[in-house]
Amino acid sequence: MATPAAPDTVNSIGATEDASKGGLFNRLNNTTLSTLEQAIATKATNAATSATNAKTSETNAAASEASALASKNAAATSETNAGNSATAAATSATNAANTLDAFDDRYLGNKTSDPTVDNDGNALLTGALYFKTTDNIMRVYTGSSWVTVKPTSSDQTAINAVNANATNINAVNSNSSNINAVAGNATNINAVNSNSSNINAVAGNATNINTVAGDTSEINTLAGIAGNITTVANNNANVTTVANNNTNITTVAGISSNVTSVATNISNVNTVAAIFEGTATYTVTVQGGVFYINTGSGATSKPALTLVKGFTYTFDVSDNTNSGHPLAFKDSGGNAYTTGVTVTGTAGQAGAKVVFAVPSTGTQPARYYCTVHGNGMGNTITTENNDIAEVLTISSEITTVAGISSNVTTVAGISANTTTVAGIAANVTTVAGISANVTTVAGISSNVTAVANNSTNINAVNSNATNINTVAGINANVTTVAGIHANVTTVAGISSNVTSVANNASNINTVAGAISNVNTVGSNISHVSTVSGAISNVNTVATNIANVNAFANTYYIGSSAPTGGTVGEGDLWYDTANNEMKVHNGSSFVTFVSAYDTDDLSEGSSNLYYTNTRADARITNAFSNAVSLGNNLTVAGELRGPATFVIDPAVVGNNTGLVQVKGNLQVDGTTTTINSTTLDVTDKNITVANGSANAAAANGAGLTIDCGSDTDATFTYANSDDSLSVNKTFKAPAVKIDGADAASQGFAVAMAIAL
Repeated sequence: MATPAAPDTVNSIGATEDASKGGLFNRLNNTTLSTLEQAIATKATNAATSATNAKTSETNAAASEASALASKNAAATSETNAGNSATAAATSATNAANTLDAFDDRYLGNKTSDPTVDNDGNALLTGALYFKTTDNIMRVYTGSSWVTVKPTSSDQTAINAVNANATNINAVNSNSSNINAVAGNATNINAVNSNSSNINAVAGNATNINTVAGDTSEINTLAGIAGNITTVANNNANVTTVANNNTNITTVAGISSNVTSVATNISNVNTVAAIFEGTATYTVTVQGGVFYINTGSGATSKPALTLVKGFTYTFDVSDNTNSGHPLAFKDSGGNAYTTGVTVTGTAGQAGAKVVFAVPSTGTQPARYYCTVHGNGMGNTITTENNDIAEVLTISSEITTVAGISSNVTTVAGISANTTTVAGIAANVTTVAGISANVTTVAGISSNVTAVANNSTNINAVNSNATNINTVAGINANVTTVAGIHANVTTVAGISSNVTSVANNASNINTVAGAISNVNTVGSNISHVSTVSGAISNVNTVATNIANVNAFANTYYIGSSAPTGGTVGEGDLWYDTANNEMKVHNGSSFVTFVSAYDTDDLSEGSSNLYYTNTRADARITNAFSNAVSLGNNLTVAGELRGPATFVIDPAVVGNNTGLVQVKGNLQVDGTTTTINSTTLDVTDKNITVANGSANAAAANGAGLTIDCGSDTDATFTYANSDDSLSVNKTFKAPAVKIDGADAASQGFAVAMAIAL
């Protein structure tokens, strides 16, 4: 195809008839061209618009593509999340199913009888439950059987108690108005309630308390000394003890001045009283390497002890300073003394003690010491007798009397507290109706009503709770007082004495603790009077009581031998039936001074009596030194001596003389050494290797000559070739072999060759 001609730039419309100039514009007029030009311009505008729209569409398409990709990604994520949710939902469904199954395995629902498997047919789980419809009860599986679910034993007990008390509970309910009234006074009622046991005790003795209530005037008198009466009330047990011995105390009361005399010398009488105790406890510690012993007046460094025969002493060695220092005893010979000694525990540990029951007779202890560190930690012990019977005029009854100096007057005051309580007898009876528990309240509903109407009296009871406690504690005495209410009037008249009793409570305790002694005083009242008249002598005796006891337990006078636990070795008895002085040798009394004869003469200084003991001592002394005998010595056994036993004939010390053995001589040792210069043997034959079983056993036997630093010369037997050998040259002037003479030289050669 021909290339179109370029437009004609000369003519304004580009017309040309030259076909080569572009046939499209040939032969056209200007109008046509103008229209065409406009059309082209419109098309160009439209094309430009289309191009813009296309570009916008392209942009929109790109945006749509991006949105589509985002949506695709979001869809993929949603798909993943949906998958996860489905998995989680499946897991939850599984878990829910498992939980339901677990619950179903544990609660089996309603059943008419005990099931043997669970709802899935599996074995029952321990703790599984079901409701038994036939009995309307819940049952639980223990792992081996079904049991009914029930309250604990304590809860069941409480339920049973409520059930058994239903009647009383109903009764309380029907009396609610009065109970409400009581509730309005709760504070005081609670106080009374906490004291219900004592109030009940008082209520149980209402008759006697009413009797006591008739003595109101005397009670008013005693009310003025209420503080002292309370003091006596707190000591009611001992006062009651004294009351049970009123006969003897009345007797003692007749000599009140004498009792007062004894009381003013109580320290001395207490010294005498200590003799009756029979026991004592000493606390032991260790300080500075010695025993410190506290006998009651403070710890003392290793004191010398004086113990009473027949008494029991407890040495408390539990203090930790005693660790490693066991306390023990010795006799006068230095031997361990264990008679009557009981050791408990280990010294220095809790509960450790040494109990020593001193024997009344026989060998006595002489020292206490430490078994590890010796005598230096302790000291000596002296024992003495304790025979109060020999000093009856200063017996322990004095101590007993001293303990009741002003208490005799006090005995009548035992009923004082009861008298005080008697003044509120009606109130106590009312209070008795409000005991602590519902059962009591229900049983005494009428009394509850009374309580509701007696709040004033309840308040009074509450404020007097201390005295009510006292009355309850001596309920038996209240009964006694009721029987002797006439005496209450008498007691009221001696209120000052009641005050004295209150101030002397410690002595009342002493009287109660030694009531048997009070009885003794009552039966020996004349002796008590005598003691009072000679109180200075009592003081002297008390100061020297150890010596009095020692003498009383050492010297006896009578027609028959004394006996008993205090009689012991060394005691003296003058036998009035035979006019002889006798001494106890540890087992019986023997005469040591009777009709005089030569046996009673005093021994001289040189011409001494012969005794076995003296003879034994002389022999013992002789054989502990050199002994010279003038004749033969015969022994029935062996002669024994030290490791080196020397027999030295005269002249002693120069290795001369002659020791001769008449008979065979046997040496059983391993080595026999002869140091003499010459040895003579009379026997014609000397045997070596004696007793060998055969030649082999004799191998090596022979003679050895000690050559000092040179080789020893030997003549020895050898069993291997049954021959005798010498290790030195053998020389002889003439030798015969099988009876024929042989030249000595040739023999020597032959011997040399043989050897």
